[in-house]
Amino acid sequence: MKITLSDTTISGTEDQVEKAKKVLAPLVQVSEKVPLSMSSGEDKLRMAIQDTIDMFNLTALVVHKGHRVWSRKRIINNLHRVKSRGPESLSNYFYEFIKTDCGSKLYFNKAAWIKNHPTVDAFGNFFLKNDYGEDVCDYIPEWKADAKRIVEDIERTLFPFQSYLRSKRKSK
Repeated sequence: MKITLSDTTISGTEDQVEKAKKVLAPLVQVSEKVPLSMSSGEDKLRMAIQDTIDMFNLTALVVHKGHRVWSRKRIINNLHRVKSRGPESLSNYFYEFIKTDCGSKLYFNKAAWIKNHPTVDAFGNFFLKNDYGEDVCDYIPEWKADAKRIVEDIERTLFPFQSYLRSKRKSK
């Protein structure tokens, strides 16, 4: 099932879509009344949608203006599993995030991606330097604040000291 609320599309099973529609409709309707440009508020709306997804444990696919809004909670929970059990415990959801928003080259499938990032260190190093040689946090555009916030959490979890230094440089 699939429905569209203004610039936001929700798809999934009927139950997933109805649950998401109930909690996201008021948020999306407010954004319709107060137009947001890419530079003056879309980032805030995307984070509000992400917070709502996580608060209500929504599993429907939520796409705003053609770009998926990700569950921070689902990805960070899986990150902890990957950190303790290894990359083979990478969820399909987290893999989709990596290949869609983090600058991963297209691999044949998740198993091929894991084969190229077989250890926790190799997995973590991907976020420092993606397949295009860029820091993943810098690779993601500012307006995609939901994805950027997830990568910042990943960096804080995997590289606390480097993350601390980055935050100090930004605050100057």
